[in-house]
Amino acid sequence: MVPSLIRACAGACLTIASSGEAPVEPPDRIFLSCRGTLVAADAGKSDPIITNAIVDLGRHAVYGFGMGAIPIAYVTVGEVSFASPTVDGSLDRKTGHTVVTLHGPTRQSPALMSFDLACGQSDRPS
Repeated sequence: MVPSLIRACAGACLTIASSGEAPVEPPDRIFLSCRGTLVAADAGKSDPIITNAIVDLGRHAVYGFGMGAIPIAYVTVGEVSFASPTVDGSLDRKTGHTVVTLHGPTRQSPALMSFDLACGQSDRPS
């Protein structure tokens, strides 16, 4: 029984491997549409916000959130982290939860404003 299962699996695996279909590669650019809140440090209250962004894995940058290009610090299966001298943020690749913080002259400065967003992949920028 076991040898016949092995032969059946080997045949199926060989058929799949020789089908000529290439594995699907993840896109280099991911378009995001986001909704959430913006908190300005001086206002002390949160306001609703709708924004978008592009995660460009090929160029190692995140574009959007009204902040231009932010270099990607690292990418894992579960997260994209991005940072510049005045901005830091992260995107949870499974849930879409995104946090972006704009600091004063440096990232060590107090936050001037922050975004807490729920982002989803869209077909193209809106």
